Amino acid sequence: MRYGLVRLTPGVRNVMVLSGAMFLLDGVVGILTGRPLLAEWLGVVMEPRSDPFRTWLQIWRPFTYTLIHQDFFHLLWNMVGLFFLGAALEESVGTARFYRVYVLSGLVGALVAIGAAWFNPGAPYLVGASAAVLGTTFAFITLHPNETIMLWVLVLIPIRALYLGILFFLIQFVSAFSGGSNVSYVAHLGGIAAGVGMARFGLWFDHLSPLAGLKKKWRRRHLRAVPRRRPDRAPLASAGRPPEAERPSPEADLEREVDAILDKVRLNGMDALTSEERRILDMHSTRLRNRDRNW
Repeated sequence: MRYGLVRLTPGVRNVMVLSGAMFLLDGVVGILTGRPLLAEWLGVVMEPRSDPFRTWLQIWRPFTYTLIHQDFFHLLWNMVGLFFLGAALEESVGTARFYRVYVLSGLVGALVAIGAAWFNPGAPYLVGASAAVLGTTFAFITLHPNETIMLWVLVLIPIRALYLGILFFLIQFVSAFSGGSNVSYVAHLGGIAAGVGMARFGLWFDHLSPLAGLKKKWRRRHLRAVPRRRPDRAPLASAGRPPEAERPSPEADLEREVDAILDKVRLNGMDALTSEERRILDMHSTRLRNRDRNW
């Protein structure tokens, strides 16, 4: 399988839309007030010694700083990276796990950056989704090190995911200890460590999904086969055969199979399905479309 030209997945689309909307809002607020208020309210405060209250106790900041970007190109490159390998990760493990990798990578990146600022203070605020994007990128590389990725460098160059990961890591590692930049490369390294750790050890935190049960009920409700209409008078049971009501219908069997397949998709993503399971989903989808057309 080759990655590099992938479709826009739901989770990546939502993150891109939210980040773009926050960038526009940040620009409008900055024009009206003359101050980067959103960065001051939502960015991570990198002053653990002089301002410990805002650094440690305003706990929303390590989750919201990924929504704020310094300029258009900061936003652009993060979203380009997210579109390619972030979408590939979502197709591999599912939307819920993609969100967890993205959020936790950003969180770990922020904590690592705060720890580094204790010893070497730098920029007053940490903003940007780079740590989260790199976390999703390296989670995919950890899961699929032998996949071929089409890297764009003036021309398309095929490269193994493992080699691309080594190249990216070396760039971030060398930059983190070279100094002389306002970019928090140590935050990037924290995001990379979180993404690799989650993928390597299977730390998907599936039990931390309070809405999983509601989503499962919603899917079952909207992907349920219509039961066969019963005749006005039930036929007499023949000798040695159970009555019709006691025999499981093909629709009920199909519904159980579809429920099990949907559970598998939620936990492991579409890539985990076999060809037979994909055929069952396609067949069930066709039955539902035909039913709606007949109605």
